[in-house]
Amino acid sequence: KGHVKQFQIIRSLLGEDTAIVCLMSGNFVQRGMPAIMDKSLRAKAAILCGADLVLELPVICALSSAEGFAAGGVEILGNFCDYLCFGSESGDVKSLTATAQALLSDRFPPLLRKYLETGMSFPAARQAALEAMGLDGDLLSLPNNILAVEYIKALKKRHSDMDIRPVLRMGTGHDTLTPPDEFASASTLRILMERGDLAAFEFMPPESVEEFEKQRSIGRAPVRVEESERAILSRLR
Repeated sequence: KGHVKQFQIIRSLLGEDTAIVCLMSGNFVQRGMPAIMDKSLRAKAAILCGADLVLELPVICALSSAEGFAAGGVEILGNFCDYLCFGSESGDVKSLTATAQALLSDRFPPLLRKYLETGMSFPAARQAALEAMGLDGDLLSLPNNILAVEYIKALKKRHSDMDIRPVLRMGTGHDTLTPPDEFASASTLRILMERGDLAAFEFMPPESVEEFEKQRSIGRAPVRVEESERAILSRLR
């Protein structure tokens, strides 16, 4: 339902006739796990929910860091899209853009190195370096803000003229298992669906539920990595 809400926000900002292109991971998602449902069926659900075109983010980008994930997305969409819309815990264009500019500046690398040499972890050193530059280091403590900043960095590196439309992320946080409100995170839904908990359907649009139920009825969903472990181990050996 969060993605449907994003479609609604896009069209309220840019007009009801706005064409929406979704760039989605394929059969493997960023954490390296298989997607809960086959990519063609997830694409179909997105079309049924209001998308006009669905493209696949290549697996080498989908399984990369936030920087690689964002760079792959901008490389593909930057060729024919006017706007890049993404979720963010802050939703603030000004602070996200300022942070991206700081990370690309000549001042940032020596500051980062200085804090790394004290034994800080990379995230802590990055936060300290940004704060030393007068910015809010806490902005990058949340996963969707991190990805949002990487999108803006990728746009600047590519000298793209795509405009950005951050959408304020609502509902439960990433990887949060507390009872969700109107919008549940993808991680929450994935865990509920793997457990066979039908409460997941309350937070999915009916078109997605229908596709998932079709696959579940014939034993093709949810896809769990445990069911592939022997095949993976055999291949590795």
